[in-house]
Amino acid sequence: MTLTLTARQNPFVLVNPRHMGQLWTNLISNAIKYTPAGGSVRVSWIRMKRGPSERLRIQESESAPGIAHDIS
Repeated sequence: MTLTLTARQNPFVLVNPRHMGQLWTNLISNAIKYTPAGGSVRVSWIRMKRGPSERLRIQESESAPGIAHDIS
């Protein structure tokens, strides 16, 4: 499995460290858990300007099969 982390900028954001740690733990562990052997997981983040404030956008993609739309 290949894990790639990409930062387009070096963002400085004020966050609750515990919540951010939990977010990264859940995001990465789920991606690894459901990605088949030989697959890939990509995580990137970018700082975005929205009016007078800035936001951090985190994007994740993996080569996992995903969740079926029809789960009945």
